[in-house]
Amino acid sequence: MTKKIKTIVNSNTGFQIIFLLSGSFIFAYCFGIIIHELGHVLAYLYYGVSTNVFVIHPFGRNYMEPVVDIVHGKFLIGASGTLFNVFCAISFSFLFRHTKKLFLMPFLIWGATSLIQESIAIILDIIKG
Repeated sequence: MTKKIKTIVNSNTGFQIIFLLSGSFIFAYCFGIIIHELGHVLAYLYYGVSTNVFVIHPFGRNYMEPVVDIVHGKFLIGASGTLFNVFCAISFSFLFRHTKKLFLMPFLIWGATSLIQESIAIILDIIKG
């Protein structure tokens, strides 16, 4: 009787771990997109450019439309999303790497997720030309 109970608890625990990791990865991916776009917004603000439209979509259709044409700072504005996302993610992961709190797991996964996410974005940009 006790073996059946232990088996049921162990199988449920396996599902809980799978759901926890899956949910943490999805949260980390979406949070990385928001932080990436926030980096672009901060660069726009640095150059004094305002935006009317700011759209975040989880499947890669993110965009902003500046009110005026950007004369200088295009490279910094373009690179700021990647740099800000990777910097924030690695900093957060480094600061809380020894914390054993379960609610921090999505943020700790965010470090690795942001590196993968930004690497794929850079490779796709290079391929597109």
